[in-house]
Amino acid sequence: MRQLSLLVCAAALAAPAAQAATPGEIGTTVAVVNLVTAELSTERRNLATGDGVRQNEVIEAAPQARSEFRLADDTKLALGPGARLVLDKFVYDPDKKAGNIAVDLAKGAFRFMTGVASKPSYVVRVPNASITVRGTIFDVFVQDSGAAWLLLHEGG
Repeated sequence: MRQLSLLVCAAALAAPAAQAATPGEIGTTVAVVNLVTAELSTERRNLATGDGVRQNEVIEAAPQARSEFRLADDTKLALGPGARLVLDKFVYDPDKKAGNIAVDLAKGAFRFMTGVASKPSYVVRVPNASITVRGTIFDVFVQDSGAAWLLLHEGG
């Protein structure tokens, strides 16, 4: 988890804020170590640093992999080895700093750092609960059984 934290911090400081480059993209891959894939419908691709990510994509890190993403509202999301998530919903109006941002953390270790959207815009789901955030940085570990552990670093 320490390596994941270091990856998150280093990439967050080094990377510029992402803007969706093509239709359907909601963010950008900031860092990839080893094999991380994105799957949408029947399309499966290997991610590299700088690749866009899309709404409804299933992102999965291989057992020895990790990655970080920056969404268009400046949310930062890191995945640890073997983690899987769904970028479920992303609707964001930068002029109003409001939207509807939902992420499903299916299994593995994650760090979530809210962006500039209004805090009620966010919902982070784990198999047995939904987490709303208030200016928050937290780590989550979702076991294969669906049990989830949360470590709050900042916010509420």
